[in-house]
Amino acid sequence: MPENVPESTRETPATVETPVPGVSMDVRSLLSANALSMRADIDRVHSLIAKRTSDLNSLVEGLSKPGTARDTLEALLERAGLEKTDKTRYAAYVRLANLREDGLKNHLEEIGLPAEEKDAVLLKAFEFAEEYHVRLHEALISEIEGMGLLTPFYRQLLRGVHSTGLAFNRFHKAWNGYLINGLNRKLEKRFGGDQGAVMGYLAENGLFDRGHGGEIADRSYSVLRECGDGYVVLAYVDAFPREVADIVAALDAFVTSLEGLEDVVYGQKDAYVSYLRALKTAFLETDVDSLVARWADVDVAWMGIRTPFQIGHPLEYYEDKFRKAVAPEWDLRLKNDSLFESNAKGGMETAFRKFAGELGLSEESEAYVFSLSSLNRTQLYVSAPMFYYGSCLTGLPSAQVVPNDAEVSKRHGKKIFSFAENVLKQYRARPQMKLNRLTVEKGLRQKRKDVVFGPDERFYELYDTETIGHEFGHTLWMELDTESRMNASGNSKNVEEWKATSGGVVAFFLNPREELKEPVVVDLVMRSIGLIGWMKEEEVRPYYCEALIHLDILFGSGTIFINGDGLVELNLNGDTYEALKSAYLRHYGKLAEAYLRKEDASIFLSEYAVSENGVFLPKDGAVRKFVENYYALYEEFGNAVDTETE
Repeated sequence: MPENVPESTRETPATVETPVPGVSMDVRSLLSANALSMRADIDRVHSLIAKRTSDLNSLVEGLSKPGTARDTLEALLERAGLEKTDKTRYAAYVRLANLREDGLKNHLEEIGLPAEEKDAVLLKAFEFAEEYHVRLHEALISEIEGMGLLTPFYRQLLRGVHSTGLAFNRFHKAWNGYLINGLNRKLEKRFGGDQGAVMGYLAENGLFDRGHGGEIADRSYSVLRECGDGYVVLAYVDAFPREVADIVAALDAFVTSLEGLEDVVYGQKDAYVSYLRALKTAFLETDVDSLVARWADVDVAWMGIRTPFQIGHPLEYYEDKFRKAVAPEWDLRLKNDSLFESNAKGGMETAFRKFAGELGLSEESEAYVFSLSSLNRTQLYVSAPMFYYGSCLTGLPSAQVVPNDAEVSKRHGKKIFSFAENVLKQYRARPQMKLNRLTVEKGLRQKRKDVVFGPDERFYELYDTETIGHEFGHTLWMELDTESRMNASGNSKNVEEWKATSGGVVAFFLNPREELKEPVVVDLVMRSIGLIGWMKEEEVRPYYCEALIHLDILFGSGTIFINGDGLVELNLNGDTYEALKSAYLRHYGKLAEAYLRKEDASIFLSEYAVSENGVFLPKDGAVRKFVENYYALYEEFGNAVDTETE
């Protein structure tokens, strides 16, 4: 895709043509020669990953006919102790092919299992998925080695990532059982389900990690342990000594395995080794007030790795709604330079400058400088998920922007990862669901299909506008302490995701392409409706809350309505398009002001949603009725494949 971003703001390609500091010209010439062979090898590895993805997606065949795919799905159900029905097979398919737990959770809610029994079923399903995908990872490594692809250094890198990932799998199970299924439920029960009361108690008793300058951090690398009537804070190494010891041993072995080899392609051996050593140091840190600083060192080292082989580390913290404890995730992403080029960054910068001017934000202010610096120093990696472990086995992102540490981002920028090809293949493999037919008018559903099954290039253009635009949107309106100050009542993430998506949307509205106007709106509508199913899913609640705000605007602008058959219907014309555009520009500007004031995120969220009985519901009566009706249907038909033809 053509890119209209000025040359000065483009991402520097992670290839050997970029001079490597401290490397002589003779060595650079050798690296360039080796790079030609590596590029061909990477293309072949991408083909192997694509074949694996296709095989995974082919598990959908088990929903409609007997055979190997059905045997695999039913083996998961047997392990989990669940009956074999059309609905449970679909839940098993989603768990294995998409790594998502929502189908299983919906089924367990439907049959009314107690919380402890649900936990046991989900753990058994996790372990089945873990074993299944570990075999896929090992098969991919064997294929690469058998075909002689990549250099000895990078083949060893793959082995090291995999060995360390196995330790992360064990850590995730211990962490999830103790924190998410255990301690957090006790905290919630202790305070009668009042999240604000929990947050107040944690703040009053100094139970958050401290970040740069001693400020309360926006995330934690620790957990609480009950001590008398109160709690103490323990670093991961003290709370999970056996699991962390396994990770540290794997990291030590990883470093040792690389020491006798050289990176003859990118000259980044030292960067990888520094990163792995920084990880070990961070995991072994016991002083809870130093944890954020140690993990910032990890992020700094990680930002220095610019090859196509990007190793992840614990970055996300959606699962823990109270202290934002960073989850035990580990993965390897492989960049794909041939898929498409993005032009999202340029549009986001134009939109930011426009809103900053209208809000009277000085170009010398911290928020202005910090936002543009973060935006323009962000590296983009259009990638494929190669290996994944730990918390990644409960769901892979469609895209991601990291690190979270604002101090690191200020000095070193961020990385955006886009998994567009994987997303498109999953969309195309999914069966048509009965829930969609019961809630969305046929014409609107067809418009969505036209994008998904149309030319790849059109889908990637849409993905670039909304998904990559979303990730760039995260970088704006921030200062070092913005998130922690806006999270006083625990809702910062519940507005941050809307800020990100609407940033991409308003950037499009300000510089639209005529052929994308309808697909952008259709995608926004269909995604927002689908996210209602996550109403009760704690780790993805920010996306559900985002959907409530979108739906408020979409219904309020007249862009969608409920027709006489009770279905959502699109009403996109010149008037409603302009009304929708005006509404997004207005609401986005209002949120940008809230970020600049660093006010509690609950204030903005409360204009669209209210919390009742532990869930958020729309404030607008008509939108609320739709959301409640949709969720009731989701509970009944969320796992039901549509067998009717139209």
